[in-house]
Amino acid sequence: MKKALNALGCMEHRGACSSDGISGDGAGVLTDIPWSLLEDEIPEVKDARSNGRAIAMGMVFFSKNEEERAEGKELAEETALIAGLKVVAWREVPVDESILGEASAATVPFIEQMFVEGPGLDAAQFKRASYIFRRQIRGAADFKGLGPDSLYICSLGEKTVTYKGMVNSYSLGTFYKDLVDPRFKCRFAIYHRRFSTNTTPKWPLAQPMRMLGHNGEINTLLGNVNWMRARSAAQDSCDISQLLDSDNNVFQNVSRSQACTMHHAPRTIFHAPYTTYLVPFPPSFLPSFIPYHTSATRRSLMAWVR
Repeated sequence: MKKALNALGCMEHRGACSSDGISGDGAGVLTDIPWSLLEDEIPEVKDARSNGRAIAMGMVFFSKNEEERAEGKELAEETALIAGLKVVAWREVPVDESILGEASAATVPFIEQMFVEGPGLDAAQFKRASYIFRRQIRGAADFKGLGPDSLYICSLGEKTVTYKGMVNSYSLGTFYKDLVDPRFKCRFAIYHRRFSTNTTPKWPLAQPMRMLGHNGEINTLLGNVNWMRARSAAQDSCDISQLLDSDNNVFQNVSRSQACTMHHAPRTIFHAPYTTYLVPFPPSFLPSFIPYHTSATRRSLMAWVR
């Protein structure tokens, strides 16, 4: 993590800074869940891992309003039960808000970590239920009038976690005290600092996203969205499709390619062909390029995905 934070600091030129001279428009790291740190602090986590039970962790942005936060936590726990899961613990993430600039401090969320178990579920079922839970809680929150500024799940899973926010590259490790805790052990880190093109910077929109760090806008965005909608029938072979919204509704903001890619990428976990749909190819620039959707190139990519 020390190396990742140092490398992230070298990317400050990739982002933008507010007029207050401190607030950034988004920086973060996607990394291993620091189980050694969490086992020391959360008895439920230690018990689950000591006894071989699967447990997932979600990084959640809540509203600073206590009533909205309580409503959001209650909604999360109720939605988890519907998905066959159980929220067993919450942890307030230690942060230092004194380092924030005026712009980022004005909208800083209350950040908590949610720990979820799946009683009676095997590994594949737990993974599937966790994904469905994250998607369903977004719909339930919207129905309750809790937008992304009031309830947003940055990441949810058994393996990875995203620490991100409206900070500059140098301040991430200072803001999130976990990242400089000696107990924080990780094998990899995806770090990113991204200028917020075509959008007003917000905490939920900071990079990296749940599965990837996305480098920027795609000029053929609308065409890509339409192609994905045209292929929506392909999801019939995916066992989660009947529990989620249709592909015609998954693109919540077509002005941002990052949002579309972030929203759709997790489906590759359950329906691998989607991976090839997310990788654009340039036949106009490479006339000899064999379209991978029908070629050996696609088959080799699919083998890598699996």
